[in-house]
Amino acid sequence: MCGIAGILRRGDEPVLPAELEPMVAFLRRRGPDHAGYWTRGGAGVGHARLAIIDLSAAGNQPMVRRDGTLVVTHNGEIYNHLELRRELEAEGSVFASVSDTEVLLEGYLRWGIDGLLSRIDGMYAFGLLDLAGGKAHLCRDPLGKKPLYYASEEGTFRFASDIRSVASGLGSLDPDPESLDYYLTELSVPQPGSIWKGIRQVRPGHRLTLDLATHERTESPHWVLPRREVRRVGLEEAESLVEECLTRAIVKRTVADVPVGAFLSGGTDSGLVVALLASRGGAPLRTFTIGFTEEDFTEIPYARALARRYATQHEEILVRPDVAQLLPEIVAEMGEPFADPGAVTQFVVCREACRHVKVALSGDGGDELFGYPGYARTWRADTKAARLRRRLLGDRRGGRRLLRGMGFTREQRLALYSGDMIAHTGFAEGRLDEIWRRNDAGSLTGTLFRASLETRLLNDYLVKVDRASMMNSMEIRSPFLDRDLVPLALDLPDEHKFRDGRAKYLLRRLAQKHVDPSILGRRKRGFGLPLAGWLRGELKEMMQDLLSAECVRRRGLFRPDAVGRLVAEHLEDRRDHKHRLWALMCLELWLRSRG
Repeated sequence: MCGIAGILRRGDEPVLPAELEPMVAFLRRRGPDHAGYWTRGGAGVGHARLAIIDLSAAGNQPMVRRDGTLVVTHNGEIYNHLELRRELEAEGSVFASVSDTEVLLEGYLRWGIDGLLSRIDGMYAFGLLDLAGGKAHLCRDPLGKKPLYYASEEGTFRFASDIRSVASGLGSLDPDPESLDYYLTELSVPQPGSIWKGIRQVRPGHRLTLDLATHERTESPHWVLPRREVRRVGLEEAESLVEECLTRAIVKRTVADVPVGAFLSGGTDSGLVVALLASRGGAPLRTFTIGFTEEDFTEIPYARALARRYATQHEEILVRPDVAQLLPEIVAEMGEPFADPGAVTQFVVCREACRHVKVALSGDGGDELFGYPGYARTWRADTKAARLRRRLLGDRRGGRRLLRGMGFTREQRLALYSGDMIAHTGFAEGRLDEIWRRNDAGSLTGTLFRASLETRLLNDYLVKVDRASMMNSMEIRSPFLDRDLVPLALDLPDEHKFRDGRAKYLLRRLAQKHVDPSILGRRKRGFGLPLAGWLRGELKEMMQDLLSAECVRRRGLFRPDAVGRLVAEHLEDRRDHKHRLWALMCLELWLRSRG
């Protein structure tokens, strides 16, 4: 797991290593083990390495093929690199390392970019320069686990894992008001755009190809979620299929030349990952859980019981973090406004775990594939008279089902905005409607599952995990987001996921066997954060400083009286505005980090 950067210039002016150095400087926490640069003429790439596979110098990057025609800078892991290596060696390829990155070079040479992308299985973002062919390919994994930003300005194309690396070489930058409208609604910035006009991300499952001479570029998909084909299987068969596929996904994610651990919240998803991994035997698995002193925000007892059952080497992290001290650093490192408070807990657990392991497996993705509690309401609508109503009238406002209801509503944003922001009110809802229509699966529930992969998963949860882990030079792997398990889970009958008003029934049923026989009746907690109380207590002074009338007026984005009303209502415990206030606080901290 690493950070990548590159500059591709049209014309005769060469790219100098000194131009890449400030870009890579933003990536050093992603890759503290080695920094490297390569330049030739108008092309240059940089790399910051976190050594996971092939710890020797032979695995350092940028990696150049011995004939000098191909150069790659790669962030991520190719889980099936060993089998691809064997296939390539059988065809005559000779390798100089045991790194998964070299498989990208040799695979491209043998199969071309499309053949390579159709074969690799992993989480990745890489830039591959074909100097002989005059092309550069920027490629991103199917679900967008790893970031890949880019921008073009005055004949110079820049790309990097960190938006700050790209922005550092550009002229004046203007925030995108539509992205800001989405952020205040959904607590994160929508991809493939960014908070800055002119900076975008390569879409998940896509490759962007740049002609090195003309800078003409095309972006095309290399992986598309297959159209839904509901599998008419019984509950027991569905459970067996999921167990087999999840086990394979877990096993392939243990490939590493460093110790591999696992996060353990005590719930269904991470519990299943730990149970299926630990039951394979071998050395005791290292597990990590985090809890708070507030009883309602800890699952330490459940995690401890599972750790004992599978004899893991367990670490309990009981914390009351100094959020006021941590938050400015976390917000700055995110690179863009980000208001999911789970970033704090994710950062803390990674900070503690990285003292023991470089790689950890997590349960991320279980909710998106098998159902959040709120999804049960949509499923009930599908199974009752609403089905006929939808068939006759259509679901004209289907995208509203994607709204999480944590940020500002459209009406609240209208009351909040000042000046030019008012004209952009409603972009978020329009964007969600568009995503909903594009992911039509023939049922409200099926559409909700698929569309969530492009919204809360892509823009929030994957960003949170990537940034928090990279801040601590650590890699997190998510078996539930396996390229084979995702389509399988989405094709299973919805009735197997919802039973008696409960979401994730199929997964909980599987967890009864491996985790806890009573888990069906336990409510979801996870790595939560007691935010509402903290904003009335230890974070009160920080909130009042960040959201003071003077500060709000100076920014010119919001009405000071509207922000003041939110603060007062929350402090007086008349309304719970924790997520809305947190979004405004994180935005102000991000603006301050820009200077």
